[in-house]
Formats: sequence, structure tokens, C-alpha cells
Amino acid sequence: MKLHGNIITGKWNGNKYKVIGLLGKGGTGRVYKVLDMKSDSYYALKVSEDIQSITKESNMLNKFKHIGAIPKYIELDDYKEGGKTYYFIVIEYIKGENLREYIAKNDLSVRELVAVVIIIGEMISKLHEKGFVFSDLKLENVMMDRENGKIRVIDLGGIVPIGASIKEFTPLYDRAKWNMGSRRADTKYDLFAISMMLVNLIFENESTLSNMSIQDIMYELKRKKIDKGLIE
Repeated sequence: MKLHGNIITGKWNGNKYKVIGLLGKGGTGRVYKVLDMKSDSYYALKVSEDIQSITKESNMLNKFKHIGAIPKYIELDDYKEGGKTYYFIVIEYIKGENLREYIAKNDLSVRELVAVVIIIGEMISKLHEKGFVFSDLKLENVMMDRENGKIRVIDLGGIVPIGASIKEFTPLYDRAKWNMGSRRADTKYDLFAISMMLVNLIFENESTLSNMSIQDIMYELKRKKIDKGLIE
């Protein structure tokens, strides 16, 4: 589905958005930078054929709108193209890059990386306090907001109540893939993902990391002379 340059008109609210470019894509949809034809403002628009996924993310954005790390929700609508119905949500456009892109451009020390990951952990703890688990934490779902000088989290479609089954995950950050626990939602599921984010940042080679065992990772961290207090 190529949308660049197209104008999307919502069926129910009638708002028109001109597609500027692709921001990212995942298993359930694609995210585009769009221009609101009425307000002349830029937003991010996520589109998918999966109404359940889009509706769920819309609900999560509304539920946690009081958390500053969450992008502002604008609207939910749908449109037809080529005989198919596509569902979309419009959210705040964040000027910046995801954490993977940011690290590639900035040479940060291990302690600076730890500081970034601690901030992410503090943000996620606010979800835990409300009885929810993010579940799909990864470098691509963390945005460095240049305009506001903040760290933000995006793609809330995987959020589930504590005790529920994890439906959306990325293997590298999934503790079950590493035989370190189940895909049942608890706070430790997110903590494992956060730990793997830090490891990923330190190793700077995801393909190599995915072929290692936890024991291999611990050995390599020690070989890199990472402070013992940071890895145990």
C-alpha cells in the first residue's frame, strides 16, 4: 500500500490528511507523517486493516494520556481504498529519532546509556502502577523528542493488563525466547526487555546478539569490562 502524496479523508470525522512520508512499519500497520489539511499541522498517522489493533491502541492512548511520555491522541477514523477498509489513528508527531537512530549518531558512554535506560524504566513503572505491562519495548519504540528534550514511548498496541497473555512482542526482547520466563504479563517481563535494550546498545550488533545465549552475553559483558554493578 503506497500512500505517499495521497490524501486520506476520514469517513466519520471528515478530516483530510496529506501523506508526507513513511515513518515506520510493524506487524500490524504503518505509520506516516501527515499534514492536516485544515489546521496545517503535522501529525503521525498509523493505518492498518486490523480494527482490533487500531482500536486497542486508541484506547490505550486515551487511558494513559496523563503520562507525559505518551504521544497526544488526536482521533480515530477509517477510510476506503481499492474496495478495502483501512482504520487509522492520528497522534502527535514527534520531531526526533528513535533510540536506535539516536545512538547511531551520538557516541554515548555506558553510564550515559544506563541513564537513558533508567529514565525509560521510570516511565514504564507508571504503567505498572496502573496494573499494565507495555510488553513490546524495543529501541524502535522509544523516541528522542528533540523539540521538547524528552524521551517518549510509542506504539502502545501491545499494552496488556498484568496477568494477561503477551500478544505483541519482539523476539530479541522477549524473555520466553531466551528461556528466562513466560509470556504472561508481569512487571518483570518489561524489566527483562529494558535490560535487553541496554545490552543491545552496548553490543551495537543485533544480529550477533540474537545468536548468543544469556550466558554468552554475561561473559561478553564481563570481557568488555562493564562495571560489575551494572550487569548483576
